[in-house]
Amino acid sequence: MKNLHLAKVLHMVKQPHYADGVFDLDVMMSSLEAGKLKGTVKSNIKNGLLDSKYITKMQKFKTQMPRTTFTLATTTELNADIADTKVNLNSSLAKLDIKQARVNLKDGSIVSDYTTTIKDLDKLYFVVERHLKGSFVGTGEFKKKDENTEVTMHSDIAGGTMDVKMYNEDLKADLKSIQTIDALTMLLYPPIFKSSLNGTLKYNTTAKKGDFRGSLVDGKFEQNTAFSLMKQYAKIDMYKENFKGDVTADINKEIVLASFDLLSNTSSIKTVNTKINSDTNMINSKIDIVANKHPLSVMLTGDKSKPKVTVDTKALMSDQAAKEISKKLEGKLGKEASEKIGDLLKGFF
Repeated sequence: MKNLHLAKVLHMVKQPHYADGVFDLDVMMSSLEAGKLKGTVKSNIKNGLLDSKYITKMQKFKTQMPRTTFTLATTTELNADIADTKVNLNSSLAKLDIKQARVNLKDGSIVSDYTTTIKDLDKLYFVVERHLKGSFVGTGEFKKKDENTEVTMHSDIAGGTMDVKMYNEDLKADLKSIQTIDALTMLLYPPIFKSSLNGTLKYNTTAKKGDFRGSLVDGKFEQNTAFSLMKQYAKIDMYKENFKGDVTADINKEIVLASFDLLSNTSSIKTVNTKINSDTNMINSKIDIVANKHPLSVMLTGDKSKPKVTVDTKALMSDQAAKEISKKLEGKLGKEASEKIGDLLKGFF
């Protein structure tokens, strides 16, 4: 069969209007006996165009799926109850290559490798509902038997690696040596913190609940308001500090409660239950910084991509002012007496 209209073929087999295109089918069978099938089936779709409007409505996407063109080529070798299929799908959204998808026609089980390539992650906004920067390549395996489905995936991403295993609705992702600068750039966040991240995400796609547990090492901060104030008033350069510590997140549908506790040789940075709403993209966070015994609090509120930053310098200014007065009194009253007076003065600022 040559140059068939794909839309008409879909209608003929009682399928919705998923796409338009030109469809070719070539079947060469040496045996049609049940249980002893033998032959080759080749199909090809060229000039393909997905029905973005229909697919958006069917999948209930909040944003319109972009215009998507594609070509598809498949070759299936039939041998008794086994069908081995090679697939090459090339679209304006992504590319999918399958070297061998083995289907057992008797029990309906499937085992398949796959490689997917996405040149522009931002084209997936209609699915993930957030803008992304960069590209992605993932390889893995798909298995289905009876009612159970298992998917694995490996990707070299953000300077590190990600290994994912999904069994039915339960997902587990292991992250190793992810470079936070690369990850923040991909997520279009300000590249404020440079570090290496290791961690594990566990998530149930049906309940939409899960958690993340990870650790950060070799952490250094880029320019920011809080650390610049520390440098100005406390004469402490936090940009030279090297941080490490733990980061956690508890996920309950659209609400994420995140915490981290970072330590250097002289300082600490901590937040507990920072609230992030993935639906509204809003954040509410209080970050407590202690730089060589000098305290500072930072509040982040509003849109998490560009949050409002409020710095509470009261404790820092109080501490610094008390030290200055204590220093001036030292020459007149002696060191021990001036230090005691300085401690008392902190409460008045």
